[in-house]
Amino acid sequence: MKTAEIITEFIAKVMASLQAGTFIRLTVTRPAKVLGRLVEIQGQPVLSLTFREATRDVTKNLPVADVAGWLGQQKIQGALLSTTQQDWQLTPKHLIAHKPSVTVAPVRTHDRQKQTFLDDSAQVWLNALHTTPKKRQQIDRYLEIFTHLAEGVELRTIVDMGCGKGYLTFGLWHLLRTRIIGVEQRPDLVAASNQLARQIGAAGLEFVTGTIQSVELPAVDALIALHACDTATDDAIRRGVTAVTNKSARSSGDRNRWPKVSGTDCSPSEWLNGRPMRCACWLWNGPVIGQRSLSLSPANTRQKI
Repeated sequence: MKTAEIITEFIAKVMASLQAGTFIRLTVTRPAKVLGRLVEIQGQPVLSLTFREATRDVTKNLPVADVAGWLGQQKIQGALLSTTQQDWQLTPKHLIAHKPSVTVAPVRTHDRQKQTFLDDSAQVWLNALHTTPKKRQQIDRYLEIFTHLAEGVELRTIVDMGCGKGYLTFGLWHLLRTRIIGVEQRPDLVAASNQLARQIGAAGLEFVTGTIQSVELPAVDALIALHACDTATDDAIRRGVTAVTNKSARSSGDRNRWPKVSGTDCSPSEWLNGRPMRCACWLWNGPVIGQRSLSLSPANTRQKI
């Protein structure tokens, strides 16, 4: 069977399950990841699509009548349709039938409650930090971004540079429950944050007094920084690049395996030596969130100044 015929048959099975009420969920894996579930909004059935993008989820509600047309435009290479009667796996060359993973259709009412990473157990530290509703929303959004960027990265030690009162530091600890170090140059904020961490029993969360440029750091898996004062963000990016290079050196013992700036034989810290840093977008790239591939060049830098 040709690819076009396979896709046409898969779309027909999706539409049949929607009309028969046997639809459970639709997962498109290639070329982009999209999750689909059937819900009722104002009494009308719609396919609620969640597009998993690099830094956020985007939701779009599609009338059932428009689903076939939308699927036909996606150039799907991989997908899974789950129904109460059969599961169907779409590959570039085959449409494979599986036993149903779920045999009872879910409730179709639309869940209007927004997903949050800050459940009831976060209220103690949120209240202690006098978190406003707007600030809470910002923390929640930050954690959503972080989960996307850190997906698949083993994070054992994370450092928050210039953490201030620790809103994001506490948020990351709440999300990951791993070792989180907040660095802040104001001793009173460090003392208050450590006291709160002890009060809520936050194992692995600690705050130290120091500056971004000079604080002594352990081996770091990720370094975060979020502020807009003077050169703090620039300093944090430079420190993050250096931390990744040093960690690679310690783990491999082979300088040839250190991250390199594209088009050069320099490590990131060597290449950055003496150069101005005005590339805040690096905050969400390679050296700062996990050890991912680096693609830095003088041309790229000029574009991001």
